[in-house]
Amino acid sequence: MNSREPLTYGIDIGMSSSVVAVGLRDGTVEVVADPLAAPDDIASMPTAVCVLPDGRISVGHAAEQDQLHHPEHFRREFKREIAAGGLIPIGPGQTVSVTSVVGAVLRQLRELARSAHPGEPDHVVITVPAGWERTEQQRMRAAAREAGFRPETVELLGEPAAAAQWAASSDLVAADGPMLVYDLGGSTFACAVTAADGTGRLLGTEELLDVGGTDFDRAMFSLLRAAEEPPDDLDIAGQLRLDTACRDVKHALSVVTTVELPAAHAGTARGCEISRAEFEKQIGPLIQRTTDVCDSLVRNLRLRWTDLAAVLLVGGSSRIPLVHQRLEALAPGRVVLAARPELVVAIGAARFRLPAGVPDGRRALAAEQPAVPLGPPAAEGRPAVPAGQPPQVAAPSPRLVDRDPRVGRAPRMPSGTAQPAATQPVARRRRSLAAVVLVFWLAAVALPALVGNDPMWWVTIALAVVVTGAAVLVRRARRRSSNA
Repeated sequence: MNSREPLTYGIDIGMSSSVVAVGLRDGTVEVVADPLAAPDDIASMPTAVCVLPDGRISVGHAAEQDQLHHPEHFRREFKREIAAGGLIPIGPGQTVSVTSVVGAVLRQLRELARSAHPGEPDHVVITVPAGWERTEQQRMRAAAREAGFRPETVELLGEPAAAAQWAASSDLVAADGPMLVYDLGGSTFACAVTAADGTGRLLGTEELLDVGGTDFDRAMFSLLRAAEEPPDDLDIAGQLRLDTACRDVKHALSVVTTVELPAAHAGTARGCEISRAEFEKQIGPLIQRTTDVCDSLVRNLRLRWTDLAAVLLVGGSSRIPLVHQRLEALAPGRVVLAARPELVVAIGAARFRLPAGVPDGRRALAAEQPAVPLGPPAAEGRPAVPAGQPPQVAAPSPRLVDRDPRVGRAPRMPSGTAQPAATQPVARRRRSLAAVVLVFWLAAVALPALVGNDPMWWVTIALAVVVTGAAVLVRRARRRSSNA
């Protein structure tokens, strides 16, 4: 058997870019390069599509080229629409199913992987937000079928769990204590705490489905409008240039403190200048929400920030210096930024199903961290830059060896799998609260009814019993449905 044949695919479909990593039978993992990508970004493909007049869907860099001729049929940043499902508008009077769009992206990633390493993998691990419900999971599985993947090979893995798998296989992150994974991507934010045993086993996760790089792009657009009002009559090409400018300035401000934007790119008469301080003021409340969620998770697990061995930053938006500053204040000296944070999730997903005997001698324990139906990579990691200093930009390599304001829940465990021990105290507190409410209700309602023999009290008690019984039946039905 050829040791260079593919064994696993790790796929991360992000809001702005998507990545596929291939786990080979010799235990190494390689990120597949997109031949159409720019020299400084060859390890990822834009999550973009363009529906052509003949009905074909172009994907990635090809879609970005086709948008020049068919701008009204171009779409990007549609990951959040997977949760809504149904049809998405893509041109005047034209719609396309979200499953078809995601399936086209997966098909392109599959073709890239097969061109680099011919053969079919035994496992295809697709990462998804940890808070996704059964409906969203089924849509992703349907998209994988449309892409040509065999259904029996497809597994879904929560994005925080995939990042934890990368950390467990890396010697660059300390394994002498629990670790917090801070995953700030293009559409969602997620955080997770891993066990201290170095296996990547999750103790708990939290998620925000309305905070990500797309929201930072909107903040940048607001700054451009404040600097000088762009003309309202921008054509489609001008609007696309302005959108690109927002992203480019956002990325540049992670390295420098001030960016001068020419008029041609800003869509204004005289251009403008944007500083990092202005940008951080705009996005500060969003970053604060992410650190608040992290603090809540740590406290719910009955841990302290001093108990954490490391805080690992993953996801492209984690490069923003303000992220490091806020987390460094909570965990001084233990914040680590991967060299290519947008690749960590895909590499971790590819490593998830690799057998024992990988080069570093570590292995993710599948029995303890199942790929439940919910869920970019880096060859190296490095400490995040100190506050106020620009981060060093790692040289890219085509072959790197080695998310509504509701807060997401910990990944749902399959039938027969024990809930993580650290999440059990939360469940016990909820049961205790329910018991207190029941005792209060008996003291305030039931006893006066028995003593006074008031018919209206008896009616109230009967209604309460009926409602409680109905709630129990619905909960049991939901459990049977989720375990089916």
